[in-house]
Amino acid sequence: MNLVRKIVLLLISFVCSMGVYAQTDNYGTDFWTGFMSNYTGDLKLYISAKQNSTVTISIPLKSYTTIISILKDSVVDITLPNTVAEISSSEVVENTGIHIVSDFPVSVSAMNLRAATTDATVVLPLKNIPTNATYVSGHPSRQHKTYTFGGTNEFLLVSPENGVQIAITPAGKTLKNRPADSTFILTLDQGETFQVQSNENLDGSTITVLNGKKLVVYSGDKCSNFPSGACDHQVEQLFPNQLLDTVYYT
Repeated sequence: MNLVRKIVLLLISFVCSMGVYAQTDNYGTDFWTGFMSNYTGDLKLYISAKQNSTVTISIPLKSYTTIISILKDSVVDITLPNTVAEISSSEVVENTGIHIVSDFPVSVSAMNLRAATTDATVVLPLKNIPTNATYVSGHPSRQHKTYTFGGTNEFLLVSPENGVQIAITPAGKTLKNRPADSTFILTLDQGETFQVQSNENLDGSTITVLNGKKLVVYSGDKCSNFPSGACDHQVEQLFPNQLLDTVYYT
């Protein structure tokens, strides 16, 4: 078993254990995800099952579908084609939302894999995403005001349904020169994605759903220079503010 697989299995095991203490866990039958910009790595999904399951992975707006079978108590990894799943733009509506549907509950992690610049995130099932969510981006991974390696601070919106109206307030000036702390309104349909990038700090940017629908949000860096000064991709699915609390146990 290689090192990457060990890391992913540990990540899945850790998050699964959270369900013992929380009202929700990371198992579900319906997920939406996407991959933020990296430096063209392998785009991987790791899916684990408690019982024999059939899982359909699709990028509906790119006409991409694959169906896999997962045996009980096992993990399967799937590499998605960069040509249909990779996002490289800033502030452009793209058709790269990834939909994962299973006949029995599974857990999902997503990894953007490239030598020396790899990161992974747990993917929350749609049942755990509240409507009218508010997100605050947070990925304080940069040591300097500007990037040494040409990377960008970024966050990604993935729409799981049609007509999701969103208010976005970036904390820094974006690559398309939207000013910091100015709000703009965006509407996304199911399967659409919208990535926002900046050479400034986007920590503290707010993303709010306005019309009673759901939205999936990721935050991170294309290539950070923290903690060692090396270039490294970072990504994490954001928890909506409604799921955050003030007391935690570990």
